[in-house]
Amino acid sequence: MQLLYIQLAASFIIGGLVIAFQTLIAERVPPKWSGVVLTIPTTMSMGLLFIALTKSTADIPEVTVVMPAAVAIAYTFITLFSFTVRFGLWKGLALPYIVWAILAYGLTQFPPNSYTESTFIYALPIIIILYLIIRKVPDTKKLKSFPLDTKHILIRSMIGGTIILLATVLAKTAGNHWGGIFSLFPAAFSATFIIYYHLQGPEVIPSIIKSLFWPGTIGFILFGYTASLTFPEYGIWLGLLTSYLVTLTFLWIWSLGRDLLTSHS
Repeated sequence: MQLLYIQLAASFIIGGLVIAFQTLIAERVPPKWSGVVLTIPTTMSMGLLFIALTKSTADIPEVTVVMPAAVAIAYTFITLFSFTVRFGLWKGLALPYIVWAILAYGLTQFPPNSYTESTFIYALPIIIILYLIIRKVPDTKKLKSFPLDTKHILIRSMIGGTIILLATVLAKTAGNHWGGIFSLFPAAFSATFIIYYHLQGPEVIPSIIKSLFWPGTIGFILFGYTASLTFPEYGIWLGLLTSYLVTLTFLWIWSLGRDLLTSHS
């Protein structure tokens, strides 16, 4: 029981700090890089980490098989919120959370049989449709930068840590499929939206959401696939490190390629 409390405390502190610095860094980079920074798989990695610590690395392949489908559910959540945020923060979040819960439950009843099926049947068609819905949203100008002081770090950490803690508790108390789904619970997204709503204004939310699609969705899927191979083979820490390195390398190469295409167009 003591170990459980330590793990939950770690999820709150580490998750909160990571989200705080993610949002602070995203405010300081060019707009085209903000979405890349915000889609570093924080909640996903912490879900896998604590599931592996409390259960075993052998469970990770079964956990990850639903992750691409769970990515599609998470992006359904954020796409809905881009339209409902006009009604206010909490009213705007209510419907997306209800839809997320319904779709998540449906996924546990009809889970994919393989990572390939989860990616190409459950995830990518839905993600593409969602992007076509939101792609016409105009880009926001560069976000306002807030100081890297104790106050802003603490406020952001408390918001992010609370949501990460909730996701961790739900992941730890459910089965492997639920664990995989809750590892993609839109915790980091929710914390980001709450922070930006109050500090940047609600008008930036739709454009921020649009920036989260590419290459973020592919990065999430790649992270889960790498984890399914490396956690059982190399253990928790090397598996986590490898998954991050593969995903961050992909995000960097994608962004460099995008910049090259833009400069020649």
